[in-house]
Amino acid sequence: MQFSQSSLIRFILLCVILQLHQGLYGQDSSKVIIESISFQGQKRTRLPVMERELTFEVGDSIVIKELANLVEINRQRILNTNLFSKVTANIGNWTANNRVDITFEVREQWYLTGYWIFDLADRNFNVWWTEQNRQLNRVNYGFRVSHDNLTGNGDEVTAAITLGYTRKLELEYTLPAINKARTIGMRTKFYLAQNRETNFTTFDNKFLFHRGEDFQLNSFVGELGFQYRKKLDIYHSIDLEYYQYQSTDSINQILNADYFLSNSNQQKAIALSYSFVVDKRLERPYSKNGWYLKSVLRKDGLGIFNDRNALSLSTTGAKYFEFSDRWSLELIGKVHFNLIREKQPYFNSRALGVKPDFLRGYELYVIDGMDFIYLYSSLRYQILDWEWNFEAIDLLKRMRLFPVPLQAYIVAHSDLGFVNDPYYADNNPLSNEGLWSGGVGIDLVAYYDKIFQLQYSLNHLLESGIFLHFKYRF
Repeated sequence: MQFSQSSLIRFILLCVILQLHQGLYGQDSSKVIIESISFQGQKRTRLPVMERELTFEVGDSIVIKELANLVEINRQRILNTNLFSKVTANIGNWTANNRVDITFEVREQWYLTGYWIFDLADRNFNVWWTEQNRQLNRVNYGFRVSHDNLTGNGDEVTAAITLGYTRKLELEYTLPAINKARTIGMRTKFYLAQNRETNFTTFDNKFLFHRGEDFQLNSFVGELGFQYRKKLDIYHSIDLEYYQYQSTDSINQILNADYFLSNSNQQKAIALSYSFVVDKRLERPYSKNGWYLKSVLRKDGLGIFNDRNALSLSTTGAKYFEFSDRWSLELIGKVHFNLIREKQPYFNSRALGVKPDFLRGYELYVIDGMDFIYLYSSLRYQILDWEWNFEAIDLLKRMRLFPVPLQAYIVAHSDLGFVNDPYYADNNPLSNEGLWSGGVGIDLVAYYDKIFQLQYSLNHLLESGIFLHFKYRF
């Protein structure tokens, strides 16, 4: 086949036009290029803190139909830093050659807080109200001051002094990033406490207490930890801890020789732990979709002191299902197992009933043991999604306490659990027995990370009650 000169020229021009058309409207027409990313509204928070949470950057090419969802995911990731009470996102300046600007507008939290401590000495509000008859001498009082964004790098510092039932002094500092790439963070904590009353044993799955004129238990804990986060949702942590506890002779020699084991009145040890976390939740801490996994390997006693020899492995998993805008299901499970099977001190034999591990419906019980497993399930229906804005209080608005994002849910829950206690179960019937509870309740979520729960629960003993809980950041 032969082409005339004019036909050849027309063919070449047609190929050039088709190539240009494909380049402008073919493959690239289904994608968009991020021209710029900007943040507005931040006064203290540094840009790298927010930029570190993003899954895209300037120059990235994104499929157009996925752009809106991807921007929403990143908006939520910025909100998950707990540094902001509100984050909005805007896609603007969409040019003819498919380039866009993305802007995030943030409203910072009020980071500096100082408030009086009025805290209960008991394990939870329900124990204090029901078993301790609301006695005010079992209340701790003091003052706590904290800053959640001290240098603008998302670093948190907390100092507290407590008097009353327990004398306590606490100091904690967390810096999420100590290197330029923001992949390495650190945490340190010191804790001093003195108790005039302490539980010396568990009988019928209830703590028995001893009180004296002298302090019955003196505690000191010091911790230093480092976290590595190369990928956005994967965390590796190593923590080194030194702790020392000392009781009076009446505790270990008269009331419970196994309190620290071997009739000893003190316990001191160095503990080393490694934790691995994968966090794929879109919303934290009140999640409605995604999943979470955390495993911790901990060794108590490194041969320097002979007071403890324990090795434990615990794994926590959570899965969330969002069926619609209102309906969601939460499943949370945990397994804790001691790899060294020798007898541990009574003081270190906590399983269920002491924060953070408990079963709903068993708030009034302590279930000690070496190993435990449990599963929470919560079916939730959202009844409120509102922003409370009280214009009359200008001071609170300047402190960024208003407006208040509020959500409310009706919840049906059911829990299963089991505790293995080979050493201290004789007088505690709930150990080595299957546990079950169910009930209904209301969850109120404020500022996205403060959760108040009012629950009616029934356990396998056919005991029922109304219980109150407060959760902050899971």
